[in-house]
Formats: sequence, structure tokens, C-alpha cells
Amino acid sequence: MQPIAVTFNPDLVKVRDHQLWDPVRKQWVAHTPEEWVRQLWLQYWIGAGIPASRMQVEKGLHVHGQPRRTDVVVFDQAFQPWLLLECKAPTVQLKQSVFDQIARYNLTLQVPYLVVSNGHFTFAAHIDHQAGTYHMLPALPSIGRP
Repeated sequence: MQPIAVTFNPDLVKVRDHQLWDPVRKQWVAHTPEEWVRQLWLQYWIGAGIPASRMQVEKGLHVHGQPRRTDVVVFDQAFQPWLLLECKAPTVQLKQSVFDQIARYNLTLQVPYLVVSNGHFTFAAHIDHQAGTYHMLPALPSIGRP
């Protein structure tokens, strides 16, 4: 499984006093390694033409009765959940447990695309819920593509 090459522009992330500006939540948040990766991705999607209004950060949900929070949900043009992004700190290896985590979250959301990233390595998968299958993608999905 080959990681997907993604180019981020860190200059787009606003930094102030150990805080990062979150354009989706419209507030300053603590500057942690995982948050840095999340903010890089938010700027990436905004640069790809997805407005902040079609993203949700730390969306609450329940998985097997337990409260959980997703990192980023991207919605399609009809405002249906389209992609689920799980961010990890750059030092965190993207092991099977990370994929298991995002798959559990998707039991509730049922999005067609899952992305996991630590900022250095990124993997994406397309989920076919009807067939109960998935396949890893060689590139990030395009919002205009089914």
C-alpha cells in the first residue's frame, strides 16, 4: 500500500501565541501536533475549492453507544457526509488501529471515502457500503466524482 502524495502549504495556517486559527470552527485552538495536521488539511480542502461551511470539525457521534468525535467530516454539494478524515500527530504511525478507528466511526456516518493522515503519510479508501467492500485509492478523491 503506497501513501498518497499531498502537498500542504503551512503558510496558510494562522499561528498566534501557541494557538492555531481554525477556519471551520472560527476560533483559536491549542497548537498541538495533531491539531497542526488537522489545520493543514482544512487549508488543503479550502484550497481545493471546498468551502469551510461544508466541513465539520470534531463532529460528535456515538459508536456502539459510546460518545466519539471525528476529526473532519467533509460534505458534498448536497451537504451529505462525503469524506471522513482522521488526523494523527506526525510522530504517530498509521497502523491498523488507526484504520479500525475510522472504520468504526464510519459505521455511523456511512461516508463513501475515508482518509487517514499524519501529515507525512496519507492513505485513502473508497467504501462500497452496498457490497460491503473497500479499496485503497492511489489518489485523493475529487468532490465532483461519484
